[in-house]
Amino acid sequence: MLGILLITGQLQAAPAPADASEEVVVWGDPFRRWDDTTWALEMDLALIDSMTIDVADNHTLRVQQFQLDAVIHCNKDVKLGPKTYEISCSLDEVGVQLGANQRASEREVDNLDGMAHVLDAWLTDKELQLQVGQRGTVASVDIDGLFTMNRTQNRTQEVLRLLLARVMSAFHVRWPDTLGPQLGREWIEYNSPLFAFPNFTGSAGSSITGHRIDALDDHWILQSVGRAAVAAQMRNPNVLPFDEGGEWLDIMATYDLDFGAVAIISPQTGYITERIWNVTGKPTPSSPDVLADHEYLFRGRLVLLDDGS
Repeated sequence: MLGILLITGQLQAAPAPADASEEVVVWGDPFRRWDDTTWALEMDLALIDSMTIDVADNHTLRVQQFQLDAVIHCNKDVKLGPKTYEISCSLDEVGVQLGANQRASEREVDNLDGMAHVLDAWLTDKELQLQVGQRGTVASVDIDGLFTMNRTQNRTQEVLRLLLARVMSAFHVRWPDTLGPQLGREWIEYNSPLFAFPNFTGSAGSSITGHRIDALDDHWILQSVGRAAVAAQMRNPNVLPFDEGGEWLDIMATYDLDFGAVAIISPQTGYITERIWNVTGKPTPSSPDVLADHEYLFRGRLVLLDDGS
């Protein structure tokens, strides 16, 4: 369904009923999408800088590309306030593939598949803890059930949390008000978490995203396009010409990001049942790594599974 819709840099209007702007749909539970639902997730992620993963003694890998496939089952857990819930999502099935940094050793490359299997085992049957808002926001993501014995394992756990936070950010759409999705509406969202880099020190910047909801056949279609300017600290060898000794340098890289997404909203429930998204980024002309041929990619798909799927 979503494969036939294209994002071309601007919102494309679809035919809608003439009186759509006059109709207001009142939804019951704004947290209904988290109430005993199962989702399939797919994500491809290419970083501007590598992340170090340690899964066993003497097995360290600098990873720059990740692919994640997962099936999660979610339930409302604790009501934190009138507008906020804590959600628990079990990782029922997980598949991870890794791509090494271009400077990885031959031994590191040979260990890719083995490390991916270890990460699969670490994540399967674990719990994600989310904090979500009434207006469709996803504020935080944590992993419950991972226990670390030292700083090395703690670093790997944080890498996994950052990766899962990326894919769960695709659930985030800040509705313009508490009415939730309404046919024919257009609005602007600022600083969406979809633009955040998965980085140990975080990222800073600003973004703007335009949203529009139209009717197509028996569905409501949410189209989203956006842009961002993001800065993040990275540690990468030899990205500066005077780094002749091969030392690792702390630099502040700046990137321009472009975002496009299309989603299906159920007119019966009022929440997104499927979404595809694509975020791409290139260094700005003034970024220290502009000559290092680094590009950022974050794309994927989420879909609500029917009972028994």
